[in-house]
Amino acid sequence: MTYTLVNVKIIDQKSSWNKKRVDVVISDGRISDIGKGLKPKGTVIKGKNLHLSPGWIDMKVHFCDPGHEYKEDLRSGLSAAKVGGFTSVVTMPDTTPAVDNKSAVEYLLTKSKDSGVKVYPAACISKGNKGKELSEMIDLDRAGVKMFSDDKKAIESSSLMNRALLYAKDTGRVVSTFPQDPYLGEHGSMNEGKVSTSLGLTGIPHIAETIQLRRDIDLLRYTGSKLHVSGVSTSESVKLIKAAKKEGLEISAEVHLANLIWTDDQLRGYDTKFKLSPPLRSEKDRKALVKGVNDGTIDCISSDHRPEDVEHKKLEFGRAHYG
Repeated sequence: MTYTLVNVKIIDQKSSWNKKRVDVVISDGRISDIGKGLKPKGTVIKGKNLHLSPGWIDMKVHFCDPGHEYKEDLRSGLSAAKVGGFTSVVTMPDTTPAVDNKSAVEYLLTKSKDSGVKVYPAACISKGNKGKELSEMIDLDRAGVKMFSDDKKAIESSSLMNRALLYAKDTGRVVSTFPQDPYLGEHGSMNEGKVSTSLGLTGIPHIAETIQLRRDIDLLRYTGSKLHVSGVSTSESVKLIKAAKKEGLEISAEVHLANLIWTDDQLRGYDTKFKLSPPLRSEKDRKALVKGVNDGTIDCISSDHRPEDVEHKKLEFGRAHYG
C-alpha cells in the first residue's frame, strides 16, 4: 500500500527536514521518498495542517488490565494509543493483581505482542503495591522491566525507598516516585488555595508534594542511583528538580498534560472530570511547569491516561474518583 502526504510539516529535531513542509511518500509502512513537489503515488492525503513526526512515547498509562477490564483492557487501550500516534507506552503496575512478579510482566508483554505498540511494563517497587516489602526487583529486571513505581502511592518508608534506589542502581534501572506525602494529601480533593476555600473543599497543599520530593532527592544523593519524578505539579518542585540537576544528580521529571493546560479554576463548577491526581494547581504553578518543559527542567509530558466509569465519576465531588 502506498500513500502520499502532501504539504506535511515535519516535526523531528534529528531530521534536516525539521519544521519544513514537504511531500512524503510511504510505501508498505516505510518512507520511500521525501521532498518538495513530488509526483503523488497511491492514495493522496491532503490537509491544511498536517504534521508528521516519529512515534510518540507515553510515559504513564493505566489500562486497567488485569482486574478492571470493564473500564478498559490492554487491547482497547493500545488501539487508542496507536490511533493517537503513540508507538510506545509505559504501563503502570496498579492493576489487580499488581505487577510485582515475572508472570504479571509476561502477561502484559504477551498480550500486547501484535498490537503495533511497544509496551514497557513498569513494575511495583513494593509487593502488592502496598509499600511494606520490596518487590523482587532483580527477577523483574530479568523479566524486562525498565522502571519501578508504586504509581500514585508515595513510598512512606525512607528505608524501603533507600533500598529500592540501591537495587535499581545495581540493575541500571530507574525508580519512579510520585511526590505526594500520603498524610498531608490523603483527605484533599483539589489544590489548597483560594478556589478550594471558596468551594468549601479540602485542599492538598504544595508542601504535600515538596516534602516528599525533598526526601527522595536526599535519598537519591545518598545512593547515587537514578530517580524519575512523576506528576510534578508545583512551582516549588520545578525549582527543586532544577537545583538537583545542576548538582549533577541523575534525576528526570515528568508532568501530566492536564497540569500544563488547566488550573484549579476549572473546578468552580464542581466538575468531577477535573478531579485529578496530582490536582490542578494555580496559574502561577501552571506557568512554572510550562517554563520547566521549555527550559529542560521537566523532561517529558505524559497523558496519565486513567479511564474511569460513570458510576465512579458522577458523584458528589468529594466521593468521585480521580481520573
